[in-house]
Parts: sequence; C-alpha cells; structure tokens
Amino acid sequence: SKAMLKPQVTIHNHSERDIVVGVDGPESRFIEVPAGAHRKVYLRSGAYKYAVAAEHISPVTGNKTFKANHRYTWNFGVNQVQGLSF
Repeated sequence: SKAMLKPQVTIHNHSERDIVVGVDGPESRFIEVPAGAHRKVYLRSGAYKYAVAAEHISPVTGNKTFKANHRYTWNFGVNQVQGLSF
C-alpha cells in the first residue's frame, strides 16, 4: 500500500508585518512567518481551527481542512480596512 503523505502547506506572508499562524486540530503548532517571507510546513491531515496574529491587528480566525497527499498555498496579506485578508 502506498504511504499517505502529510499535507504540505506553504504559508506566504505578503504583508509588511511578521505574523504567527496558530493551528489547532490533529496537531497544534505556532508557525512564525516574517514579513514578505514564506514557510513550508507539513501537518497531519484533518480539520483545523486557526488564528493568525500580527502586531496592531485583531487576530483572524477560521477553519481549514488539509487532506493527505495534497499541497496547499495559504496566502496572507494586509487589507487596510479589515486587517488581514485571505
């Protein structure tokens, strides 16, 4: 049988602020992504709650599901009105 690969998630921070992405689900992680940079992480597959925090911006929260053998690109940018946008 073929091994199931962990979902690969690349988080892009297009903003001018460092962000921290917290995920809570099959595993809990805090992923720091500097301004203008990106980070690639491998998470256990499943459903997650997430929160994204940056200085002077209210945390943005939501839900996301990552499936095995899939690659995801997760983009964060700054929207003047609402803080972080997706």
